[in-house]
Amino acid sequence: MDKIQRDSVWQYAWLFIGGILMIFYNGNAVSIAAWLAPLFVLRFTRISRGRELLFVLPVLAISHALLLYDPFSNAAIPPVFRIIFGMVCGLLIVLPLFVDRLLTRKVNGFSSTLIFPAAWVSMEYIVSRVSPLSTFGMIGYTQYGNLPLMQVVSITGIWGLSFLVIWFSSVINWVWEQEFRFELVKKGLAVYVAVNLVIIFYGEFRLNKHHTGKMIRVAASSSSYDVIGRFREAIKNGTCPPLNVNIRTFDDFIAKAALSGNRIVFWEEYALITSEADEEQIIEHARIKAMEKRILLGLPMGVLKNRGSKHLLENQVVWISPDGQILTKYRKSFTAPWETSSNLNKEVSIFQTGFGKVGTVICFDMDFPSLIRQAGKNHVELMLVPSHDWSGIAPFHSHMAVFRAVENGFSLVRPAGESGVSISSDPYGRVLSCLDNLYSEDKIMMVDVPIHNVKTIYSTIGDLFAWLTIAGLVMVSFLLLPRHRFIK
Repeated sequence: MDKIQRDSVWQYAWLFIGGILMIFYNGNAVSIAAWLAPLFVLRFTRISRGRELLFVLPVLAISHALLLYDPFSNAAIPPVFRIIFGMVCGLLIVLPLFVDRLLTRKVNGFSSTLIFPAAWVSMEYIVSRVSPLSTFGMIGYTQYGNLPLMQVVSITGIWGLSFLVIWFSSVINWVWEQEFRFELVKKGLAVYVAVNLVIIFYGEFRLNKHHTGKMIRVAASSSSYDVIGRFREAIKNGTCPPLNVNIRTFDDFIAKAALSGNRIVFWEEYALITSEADEEQIIEHARIKAMEKRILLGLPMGVLKNRGSKHLLENQVVWISPDGQILTKYRKSFTAPWETSSNLNKEVSIFQTGFGKVGTVICFDMDFPSLIRQAGKNHVELMLVPSHDWSGIAPFHSHMAVFRAVENGFSLVRPAGESGVSISSDPYGRVLSCLDNLYSEDKIMMVDVPIHNVKTIYSTIGDLFAWLTIAGLVMVSFLLLPRHRFIK
């Protein structure tokens, strides 16, 4: 085999390796795959010519169809849609790859490594603004658990972490193109290492801060009746459990969760499915229990509203103070496609309690950084998030919520439903408690949570990093594209 044949074999080997790694590089990911998968696919697009580039399309489509099939294994999502959706997500990755190919060769030296991550972050940000799934699947989430690195989101949001992950691919490809000759790459590598060391030092510095103020005991329950079954019955047939069943289910929840010392007690998303006629009676019953137990009580309900042949289920959570006052009745701002609830206000519900400022949203709302930034701007100290995850998105959907806590500097408690993983964290993303409800008998997470807000740069500047990235990419494209041919 001569050199040309060997090079051709290796060229397609890089694409194959990258495609295999992409099956594991997101969701419940192998975190190292997120660093390596784009590296090898980028290598292929950098060295390929002409029609060879077309091979990247089926590889990306197939790998992402496999990657996303399990996370979207929800009975409400048909298998064909899961496959099509995954393929579309894969094909979106073509955009930063081809932008990199268009521009990189016209930029000299180490600065060329910034193009691919800038294109990737621009793609992620634009998709997050137009997609109904918002930031679901952004590559920065794969670094959950790397606490020093996670702290960068307190400045840049999730976009800065995505940039760092993808920048690695670009830097290694640049070194590769210099044939790994140290004398040619040492200055660029010094800059890359210095930037990463500064970010890690910043993260370690933040993590060395310890809060010694108020702690509150919270009980977050994912124990109710068959929520999914009741949900489907309500949407399909317009029927829901009678009042006595809901009251009995609620009383069982209170008996298990409202134990001595628990100051806040709340439930999973859609914990009760009730009719409009019964809603106020359930709330009144809950008020009495909140006063009896002297607790801040969160009551998530799906309120069935039959409008002729249409059956609407309003997704809400009612918060009741220890003295029986209704503090807020929040409706979910962003719903999954199979939900019928709606809330045009798109505002985090924020209320004052005797122990601090509390915010609440519901489940999917936490995937929308622009919504949750309201909590950071208003110095919310504790975010309480009733949720319900199916097994395909557990535990990484809970992990995504922790990034919002770091971005905005609040503590988080998120019960996740029978098939999910309930989680609680402090404002730095340190996990205080984690409960896999599939393996728990009572499905109740009890945790002592710090009550304070850590002011973050991100809560002030928002998505400025993403916008600067887009602006920089547009400027470079404007300067370079007219003089460049894509296919040589």
